[in-house]
Amino acid sequence: VGCTNDETYPSLWDTNAEFGAIFLFDSVEDCCRQNGHNSRCSVVDYCLSTTCAGLYHPTSVDESTCVNDNDHAFGKNPEFLFGSPGDCCEKFYEDKLCLMKTVC
Repeated sequence: VGCTNDETYPSLWDTNAEFGAIFLFDSVEDCCRQNGHNSRCSVVDYCLSTTCAGLYHPTSVDESTCVNDNDHAFGKNPEFLFGSPGDCCEKFYEDKLCLMKTVC
């Protein structure tokens, strides 16, 4: 189970504060932490990008995120590009919370 910003969810989550507090979060980091993801968290971001490279790369040390968009300067360097977000997180972020973003 991961986190997403997909707007397709039951309307009850908006109208009932108890449900909203359980399922809706201000940030993906809050969602991941609340759902017990202390080291790896799968994220599907429906608004981040319209182009997908298919390979995952690190974003920055501060963001602790691996994403499969085309917004990087790594070219085809295999040391920075991975077939899975988990491999990318393991290589660059070790024990930190690493967000694994898959863009559409």
